Amino acid sequence: MGLFLPKYMNGQVATLVSRPASASPATGSAKRHAVEQADLITRALAF
Repeated sequence: MGLFLPKYMNGQVATLVSRPASASPATGSAKRHAVEQADLITRALAF
């Protein structure tokens, strides 16, 4: 994918959008997960 994607990005730069590193993949709280997920989606679609 990395070989072909730049052809379609029209000069845009791809950056990593992810949750912060953690010892556990889950937050342990559904409410906290929803907040993190909303933030993740907002950052991913901010282009």
